[in-house]
Amino acid sequence: MRLFYFAFCALAMLGTAFSQTSDEMNEGLILVPSSTSGSYTLKWYGKPGRTYFVQTSEALTPGTWSYASVIEVGVGGVLQWGLATTTTQRLFVRLAYTETTFTGAAGAADFDGDGLSNSAELAAHLDPMNADSDGDGMPDGWEVAYGFNPLVPDVNTTDTDGDGLTLLIESLLGTNPYVAAQTDIANAANLKVYSSGF
Repeated sequence: MRLFYFAFCALAMLGTAFSQTSDEMNEGLILVPSSTSGSYTLKWYGKPGRTYFVQTSEALTPGTWSYASVIEVGVGGVLQWGLATTTTQRLFVRLAYTETTFTGAAGAADFDGDGLSNSAELAAHLDPMNADSDGDGMPDGWEVAYGFNPLVPDVNTTDTDGDGLTLLIESLLGTNPYVAAQTDIANAANLKVYSSGF
């Protein structure tokens, strides 16, 4: 799985219209202001075989980009979305795309394999291209299924059910962290742990 980022532009910077083609740099991403204050149309050329996500940021610094609820599949033509903002700051926009193949609807697919659909991840403000949005070692889908917050790193060394397995081990095994089970211990015996820095 590869994810690509490119083309950011500030709102209110682009007002001239042109026709996007497959030859345009950055897929010809432009923002066209409308006659209504704070409303824009985001346009780009959607190349076949690519699925696009839109990200926004007010600061252009790492950790400030967030996904908009936009998933579009490239069809060899111009794609467009309405964008409205009430911010008095600059708002930067960029496209992220992947060439991951899938069947069915792009929103129903699970590009990062964490057990949550792309649409569910966008609705929860998660990263649909990262199986562990908060970096605590436990997949987003597992955290959601068992009531943990996938945006807040959990203390993955906790043993919530007293069966001797930490949250991290329970998530790796796909077991319920609230139900102590003898099978949990048997499965843990087969788990190989690799360490670096001997």
